[in-house]
Amino acid sequence: MKSRIVLLVVGFVAAALVCLAACDDGSGNSGKEKEPTDVSDRGTDVQEQESDGAALDAEQDVYKPTEMCTNAADKAIIDPDREGVSDKAKECGLACLGQPDPVACSMPCVIENTGISEGCAGCYAEMIYCSIVHCVLQCASNPDAEPCIQCQDKNNCYDDFYYCSGLPPRDH
Repeated sequence: MKSRIVLLVVGFVAAALVCLAACDDGSGNSGKEKEPTDVSDRGTDVQEQESDGAALDAEQDVYKPTEMCTNAADKAIIDPDREGVSDKAKECGLACLGQPDPVACSMPCVIENTGISEGCAGCYAEMIYCSIVHCVLQCASNPDAEPCIQCQDKNNCYDDFYYCSGLPPRDH
C-alpha cells in the first residue's frame, strides 16, 4: 500500500510539473497560477464590490468572488456538516490530481457530492487548485496531515478560500 501511494505521488508530481511547464506563458507566470495574496490587505486592494458577489482587485485588475457560500441554500448544507462538505471536497481534489485543469475537474465533483451551488463549489475548487499547485507533495497522501495544512496556510490557500466563500475561519 505504501509503495502504491509513493508511486501515485511521484506520478502526480510529474504530471503537475509537465502541466506547469506546458502552461508557462513566457512571463514566468503559469496559466492559472496566481500569486499568493494577503487577505489582510484586501481592504486597500478592492476598489468596488459588485452585486454578483465579486470584487475588483485593483492591483491585479481581476474579479475575485466573495461570499459565495453565504446564501441560504449553501448555508443549509454547510452549517450542519461543514467538516463533511470539506471532506467531500478533499476527495474530489485527490481524484483530480494529475488532471490538466483541477478546477474544471473538481467543481462538478464537489457540486454533485455536496449539493452546494456552483459559486460556492468554485471556492472549494480554487482551494483544491492552490493545494495542488503549491502543496501536492505535502497533501497527496493525506490532506489532513500537518505538513499539508502548514503548506496551505503558508501559501494563503485558506485565506483565499475564506475570502471567496465568506465562511468564518475555523481551525483546520
